[in-house]
Amino acid sequence: MGRLEESKEALNTMKEVRKIMFQTYGHNPFDEEHKTLQYNRYADDFIIGIIGSKEDAEKLKEEIAVFLSDELKLTLSMEKTKVTHSSKEFRYLGYDISVSRDNDVMRDKNGTLKRMWYGAVRLRMPHEKWQAKLQEYKAFQITIDEHGKEQWRAMPRGYLINMTDVEILRKYNSEISGLYNFYRLAINVSTLNKFHHIMEYSMLKTFGMKYRTSVTELKKKYKRNGRFGAYYETKAGMKRCEFYHDGFRQNKKPAPDFVDVLPQYKNRFANNPKSLANRIKAGACEICGKENVEIYMHHVKSLKDLTGEDVYEQKMLQIRRKSLALCEDCFKECCN
Repeated sequence: MGRLEESKEALNTMKEVRKIMFQTYGHNPFDEEHKTLQYNRYADDFIIGIIGSKEDAEKLKEEIAVFLSDELKLTLSMEKTKVTHSSKEFRYLGYDISVSRDNDVMRDKNGTLKRMWYGAVRLRMPHEKWQAKLQEYKAFQITIDEHGKEQWRAMPRGYLINMTDVEILRKYNSEISGLYNFYRLAINVSTLNKFHHIMEYSMLKTFGMKYRTSVTELKKKYKRNGRFGAYYETKAGMKRCEFYHDGFRQNKKPAPDFVDVLPQYKNRFANNPKSLANRIKAGACEICGKENVEIYMHHVKSLKDLTGEDVYEQKMLQIRRKSLALCEDCFKECCN
């Protein structure tokens, strides 16, 4: 056998070995001695991830139902509480979530071939979520053409025409950036470009209704360097507010310390010490008064069911809130 044949045989062997390597798990997924559980909760929504069998998940579901009934006097909806494989999408807090089984490989920053996506948690933005926002804002209309196909048409929002130009722009910008900030973790967040396109023409038609002119004339008047905007006066001089144009790229960075709030709610909630966000930020237990502690939120379903039998229920009745910000010790005592 010559060197050329030896090289070809070695290359084929290396390819076969690499193929086997990328099809091999880092651990035995069916190992009965290795089972783990991850739990996440927000208010009364929760999700539990299990490395184990479907039977393990079904048994845990039953145990949770018993615990909620016996200990917390709550009923678990067996219809809404689903057991599913992690490779199939499930809805949680507005996201469609799944765990990738993609075996495709890619070189990392060091040039090493790896399965970059296998086992990665994927967050997707449901199509109906941004469509529902357009319907909520009355920013578009769906009609059916002669062929039975849906036709989407941007619509003016007549209830905004009494606002100033800048107020109209800021409202649209807040609605667009607010939805983007919520779904910026999604792998398909770029589909918000469709939402943005309809919102843009809804905004143009709203200005057209306000000034009784065409979209073409509005673009000539308000566009600068291809961007639609309006000038307004401040103490520092004239400034320009432009329609949102920052794009919709996936962003996995930690959320900033501020949130975008719609203009009509900004002053109402920003400095309210009783708001949930500010109570958590305060870092003070509402029962024992400890400060600079990690806060745990305790929730009840309804105030009308409280009898004031303990200090926790008495406090909730006093402040007229269905939640309490507690330190770890008070939280444990409250839940026992």
